[in-house]
Amino acid sequence: MWARRTVARATSPVLTAKSKSNWKELVCCSPEGDLVGGLVVTAIGIDACRRTGRFDHRLLAAFPLLLGTYQVAETFVWCGLLDVVPLSVGLAAMWIYLVVAFVVLPILVQLIIMLLTDAEEEMGSR
Repeated sequence: MWARRTVARATSPVLTAKSKSNWKELVCCSPEGDLVGGLVVTAIGIDACRRTGRFDHRLLAAFPLLLGTYQVAETFVWCGLLDVVPLSVGLAAMWIYLVVAFVVLPILVQLIIMLLTDAEEEMGSR
């Protein structure tokens, strides 16, 4: 009754600096840009932390600090792909990047929102 179709699955090869494809031309690969951006955002986070007094606001002020170091880790991921740093450094940076992206950031954003809304409710009840 229904004809069964077979669909060819596309394989996604692991791309490295030695791959013969032109992946470097297809993606924006700028370790220098990531490094400069990460250092600027980290400096903003440090300044924001210095100027904040309350704990719930300090956690929000530290958020750019985390995002800046996250971007610096991305620099080492790119450098690992380009064979600028050893493979072990690139892989460690990749795992740090992924853990921060999928574990730390989602939890931290929720925690910051909870702390700030609790602080708002406390100030509103006075």
